[in-house]
Amino acid sequence: MKKKIVALLLLLALASVLSFCAEESSSCRADKENAKCSIAKDGIATLSNLNLPSNAKLVDAKISPCEITGKLWSCEEIGWKVKNCEILSENQPFKAKCPIESGAWSVKFRILKPQGCPDPVNPSIKWDCEETVRIYQQI
Repeated sequence: MKKKIVALLLLLALASVLSFCAEESSSCRADKENAKCSIAKDGIATLSNLNLPSNAKLVDAKISPCEITGKLWSCEEIGWKVKNCEILSENQPFKAKCPIESGAWSVKFRILKPQGCPDPVNPSIKWDCEETVRIYQQI
């Protein structure tokens, strides 16, 4: 009887560890501080809470598969595995619909900041520039 109870307790402990690991691996992470993100199973990728000018626009989003080794994510940058996403919302919160399957994914958002970057020689002059934000999530 004691062996069955011990086995049951071990099984419950293992199940809770596995569920914790699954929750941890499925959370979205962005390469910008304080950014909020998600990649849903239907392929909708969302990025928000960025410190950007109100006129910033999402101009491009690409999804690529990743491999995870420990805590290191290695994601495709170019090639046939990188796919274009359809932009659903070009203003914050930025949203794109991406072709997705199960696994580890990264979405790279390319954001235009109109007149958001100062000229290095004359800081009173502002130029259009882009910012890239990458999000990572395991589905």
